[in-house]
Order: sequence, then structure tokens, then C-alpha cells
Amino acid sequence: RDPQSPAAGVVLNGSDHQTVLQLTNLVEGRYVFHLKVTDAKGLFDTDSATVIVKKDIHEADLVELALAADITAFTEGNKGMLVRQLAVLIDVMDSDIHVQEIKQDLSTGNMVVVFVVMNSQTHLVQDGATVLARLRRKLKAGSEVLDFKVVQVDTVVCQNNCSGHGVCNSFTKLCQCDSFWVQNPFKAHFGEKVNNCDWSILYVIVIAFGIVVGAGLITWGIVCLVRNRRRFRRSKRHRYTLLDEIDDKGEKNRDVQQRSKTKQQFGNVRVR
Repeated sequence: RDPQSPAAGVVLNGSDHQTVLQLTNLVEGRYVFHLKVTDAKGLFDTDSATVIVKKDIHEADLVELALAADITAFTEGNKGMLVRQLAVLIDVMDSDIHVQEIKQDLSTGNMVVVFVVMNSQTHLVQDGATVLARLRRKLKAGSEVLDFKVVQVDTVVCQNNCSGHGVCNSFTKLCQCDSFWVQNPFKAHFGEKVNNCDWSILYVIVIAFGIVVGAGLITWGIVCLVRNRRRFRRSKRHRYTLLDEIDDKGEKNRDVQQRSKTKQQFGNVRVR
């Protein structure tokens, strides 16, 4: 391999010392391989071969499905059943589901199935984002359709624009927000469950300040209401006390007047 060629790419079965070179996991770029042949007399000759690996034009349409399954126990029959179930969910023919790769995620141990939806007659490839949205909607409505637990479903190439305020990490599929922008947790965890950079830090500060002020005003209003009710009860009790005292005094005055009249009448009778 030429020193200027990409380092990515695995040589299979030591074929770099054989007549046929076998390679896998190549990346986009220009590979140059040199061949040197030497005979028994020490004479040699060299030649070069160039391999140009182009970017997959349908890379953005590839969808990867992460399943909680043991890749060593996943049979060809399981693969056929999975293809039929995906075709039902996406509403296409079984022949339209083209599995590109089945691999294991070494970081999680999950099995990852990479596929593309292409019409078997017209050879037109469906948009990956459209397929992803349809599949997510169906899985949300009834994930029991698949025989394996779905851990994650996404496009191979991250197509999330992160609300226009960040970039999407192609490996983690998470948004790396720009300065002064943060994720909307409601949209990320409860609503559409899409990673985003919707909220400006300024908005968060203003909303948080408004919540604190609103909570303070409500608390102050409740305290004032409780104090006013207590004052009203005290003043009401005091009035009742005054009225009771006035009634008692009036009764006493009427008793005194009644006794005075009785005495006068009795005195008049005796005089006569």
C-alpha cells in the first residue's frame, strides 16, 4: 500500500502477499497498491494499481436499527422474519428492504441492522429521513410488532439540524449546541424525543426569573390573605364582646328602673 493511501481498510487472510488482494472496510479515498515480483535469479519488476472508493450516494438514506439481540444467535431465518416485519411497518414489499450490514456494537453489545428501502422495480431509494419518521411512528404505536426489543432507530448519517443552533455528532447522534443554546428537555424526553438546541440560555434565565418572581408573589399574597383573615376574626370577636357588655348594662338599667317604679308605687299606696 502506498504511504499516501488511506490507512483504513483491513487485509483479509494475509492476501497482501498473494496473487489476489482482498480488502474490507475501505473508506472514501484513493488507494494505490504496489506489486513487486522477483524471480529466482533476483530479477524483479513492479507495477501499481489504483482503487478509488467513492462515497455511497445513498449513505444519507441508510437506516440503522439497534436490537437487544445476541448476534451469534441471530439466524438467517430471524433475518427473513425481521425483513418481513420491517416491510409491514414501513408499508412496502419485502423485496424493497435491502439489508446492507449486520454488526455488533462493541460498546453496548447490541446488534445493529443497517438497511435501505429501495423499490425493487424502479430502483428508486426512499428518503432515509422519511423512512425513519414512519418507522418511529409505527414503533411508538406498537413496538411489540418486532420479535426483538428495539433499543434505538436512526439514520446512519445524522440528519438532525439541531434546531439550527448546533451540530450533530455523527457517532453519538447527539446535538452539540452552540454557545448560549441548550436542549429543550420536554421535546427531548417527553414529546417528539428528538435531540435539539431549541432554548437560548437568555430565555431560560428570563423564564426562571419569572417563575421565581411569580412564586414569590403568590406566597406573599397567601401570607397577606391569612393575616387579613386573622385580623377580621379578631375585630369581629371584639364587636361581639362590646355588644354583650352593652346588653348586660341595659338589662341592669332596666332592673334598676323597674325596682324604682315598684318602690314608688308601694310608697304611694302606704301614704294613702
